[in-house]
Amino acid sequence: MKLLNILRNILKEGVTLNDDDTLNINVIRSTDTPEDLFFINRDKKFIKKGGIPTYYGISPNPSLNGDLITKVYDNTKDVNNISTENLYKLILLTAPSMAVDYIIALPSSAGLNTLLLSALQQKYKVLDKNILSNISKIEYFIDDMVNQERYASADPVTQRMTDTWVRSLKKRYPDNPKMPIKKSSSVKSNHPGLQSGARGLLNPVYAVNQKLPTFGRVLVVDDFLIGGTSLREVYNILTSNGVPKENIIGYCLGTKEVR
Repeated sequence: MKLLNILRNILKEGVTLNDDDTLNINVIRSTDTPEDLFFINRDKKFIKKGGIPTYYGISPNPSLNGDLITKVYDNTKDVNNISTENLYKLILLTAPSMAVDYIIALPSSAGLNTLLLSALQQKYKVLDKNILSNISKIEYFIDDMVNQERYASADPVTQRMTDTWVRSLKKRYPDNPKMPIKKSSSVKSNHPGLQSGARGLLNPVYAVNQKLPTFGRVLVVDDFLIGGTSLREVYNILTSNGVPKENIIGYCLGTKEVR
């Protein structure tokens, strides 16, 4: 953690950390340095998830460990203190340079996705009627969140990750309410997070309740790409409803994968 404390004391340009381990985005410099904690994706690189190109704003310095990256991303979701001006600048630098006809943002209680949606709508000049907003999270009782067939065929380590998460949920929510699947941890609500390696064992998280366009490019928006299961699920929903794969792209503020 000594490196983090040193970097917090330098001029906060680029992407650094605030004292509460949330992202501070200040898009001034035209290049990144090897000491930066996160790198801005100025080359507009993308990661393929389910065969769909998924663009991103920032990626972590390889010097960071995975647990810290997840913690920073989860904390940033909760706080939502990113400057809208700098968020828009980051999107202008990193979002793909192509026409977009429709945008669909994954629902999130944290609200960061709403900020991203607004900035991307502004960049691509997408009409309000072309914001696909009828996507919702399916509610489950805790024991029904895990897909038992996938769980049975998983390796013991992944099963233990899942078991730990389920026990933590039951401890946090002893009344066992019916609720959406939330995979990320939350400092604010003390909600437990599920490690990315076990997220593929969960049942579907999302339902789309509207007719989907089969013509025109659709941009799917999420805040952070940890394992990619959420984006892959929505991509599959779109393609299974007749949206051509070549018409779909994704964008997220940050990826956990080192580029």
